[in-house]
Amino acid sequence: MRRLPVQDVMDMTTVDLIDGLRARDFSLLESAGCHRLRREMHIPGFLCRFTVNTAFALSGGKRKTLRSYNKVRQKLSKLLDKVTPAEINGNFPTDADRALVIGFNHPSLGEIGRFVGVCMRDYGRRKHLFPVNLPWYEALMPIVGRLEEIGIYITPIITPSAYEKIKAYASDEWLEQLDAVRTGFSNHYMKLCVKFAEEGGVIWVAPSATRRRTVFNSADECSMKVACMPQTMSLLATALVRAKVTECDFVPVGIQPPNGFKPGLNLFKTYRLSVGESIPMSEASDLLRERLPSGRGRRLDHEFLSRIAKQVSVLGSSDIIYPAS
Repeated sequence: MRRLPVQDVMDMTTVDLIDGLRARDFSLLESAGCHRLRREMHIPGFLCRFTVNTAFALSGGKRKTLRSYNKVRQKLSKLLDKVTPAEINGNFPTDADRALVIGFNHPSLGEIGRFVGVCMRDYGRRKHLFPVNLPWYEALMPIVGRLEEIGIYITPIITPSAYEKIKAYASDEWLEQLDAVRTGFSNHYMKLCVKFAEEGGVIWVAPSATRRRTVFNSADECSMKVACMPQTMSLLATALVRAKVTECDFVPVGIQPPNGFKPGLNLFKTYRLSVGESIPMSEASDLLRERLPSGRGRRLDHEFLSRIAKQVSVLGSSDIIYPAS
């Protein structure tokens, strides 16, 4: 892919950058000298592209009709049931009149494949928004159009862990610009969240903003002695309140990965998912206004993570609620 001079990136808007990535005109990672991060994505990116392309091929039709896309969703659902199996405790909300923000603990990449299976099976005709780390975003670009045809929309972000990796390769000039890019991606993501909520879509989000083996960062976070970080749910709820979105539920989901799991996709291994009690927008708005006893942090973040932790405990995984001291 073409490499951009840093000055060109400085002159581009966030939308221009995303459009260029979508069109595969250039690679930000290659431009910043992060060749290794792109190489690391070759195998997982190929597996994801292969699975989606196989579902399209098995559906047997090339016509762009609702019926043909339904066939693709069915095929993809069956493929994912085999490749990324999951046992689900409880039921995902199905009220088509309300938008959903589905938040989950994020111990690996494997749960994302299981969630896409849920999208295809339970929410086939709704639009779904996933924030995708920049290395993954670039790896998935060849199938972004097909993903959108079946209701999966992805937008790039630069997670804290990815940024730390980028720092090992990029020059100071590129790092300074990537700080601005990271902020632009985050702001764009929030705008998309509002748009999807207004249209009754489903927003999938990991409150940790990166992969983390535990629900809380620490025991002090869990006991409300310190604020939950990052304050993802508060930021998202604030954006929805400002946009006057009222028909929306925040749905906590606990994840128990298989024994001996790795940070990757963990193919053919069964994950356990447990759906918790939703927080309606009205309650989320009230919790957003409440401070923790320490005076720092919003109660919404703690309440949402606590409901995830409760579902993790239901699955028998109380040891991953916060790091052992």
